[in-house]
Amino acid sequence: VLSQSVEVSAVLGARSSKMGFSDRGTSAVGKFLLIVAVSLALLALAAAEVPSYGDDIEAVAKEGPVFVKFYAPWCGHCKRLAPTWEKLGDKVEAEAAGTVKIAKVDCTAEGKTACSKFGIKGFPTLKLLYPDSTTDSGIGEVPYKSQRNLEELFDFANKAAANPKGFAAAESAPKTESKEKPAKDSDVLTLTDANFKSTISGSADVVFVKFYAPWCGHCKKLAPTWENLGKEFKGDSSVSIGKVDCTQHKSVCQEQGVRGYPTLKAWVKGAAEGEKYQGGRELQALKTWVEGKK
Repeated sequence: VLSQSVEVSAVLGARSSKMGFSDRGTSAVGKFLLIVAVSLALLALAAAEVPSYGDDIEAVAKEGPVFVKFYAPWCGHCKRLAPTWEKLGDKVEAEAAGTVKIAKVDCTAEGKTACSKFGIKGFPTLKLLYPDSTTDSGIGEVPYKSQRNLEELFDFANKAAANPKGFAAAESAPKTESKEKPAKDSDVLTLTDANFKSTISGSADVVFVKFYAPWCGHCKKLAPTWENLGKEFKGDSSVSIGKVDCTQHKSVCQEQGVRGYPTLKAWVKGAAEGEKYQGGRELQALKTWVEGKK
């Protein structure tokens, strides 16, 4: 847009000269057109957004992997996801163009039939669609079941698009219960779907919890410090230090609004809502904060 507008500016400037405009006037015209060109270029960039499809999403999916957000305009969760979905489109375009497309389908408008075919029953529903000649429709599906943050959405889009069938098989395989066990000398509680609520509503004045994912680099860096924090409060019945693996106990993490890792939250004196920790992650900073909550 910019280069074409500059060319137009030059041509019009030349024509202005032939028509008898002064060099000064021509210069002014050129500057004006350049400003217009830049403005149009910026508007074009700002207007770029994830493409919206209707029932034609099936044709798109038969051409190659496409990660689709099926949504309804009135849906609150869809509205909250919208800016992240646009960022995902930008990130894929910048870092993984050609490997997977990002799209959205409005299930209340042109995409009603497609949403019905793909079994959409709630909003938003996120699925990777891909060409699959072994199915009657010619389209395979991989549902997205993880956290709705940019990092995990992008990771899924890349991995699922690279090997859709393999990824789908892994996702549908029976999940075994988390085998993570606290180390013999660990003073950090391993919290699960089964014991989370009873722990945060228990007798301890402060229950400080780390929500994490095993693959997360920042979580790995924090892990030894978190173990040491548990040791600091060993024998103190007023404080419990815990951790939740969000790849194993997704419902707990979703209920607590965990959108990135690690997320640290404390339940103080039986409070129904956890307080998010925003301070430093050094042992002394964590210890001082906990002691201040007792």
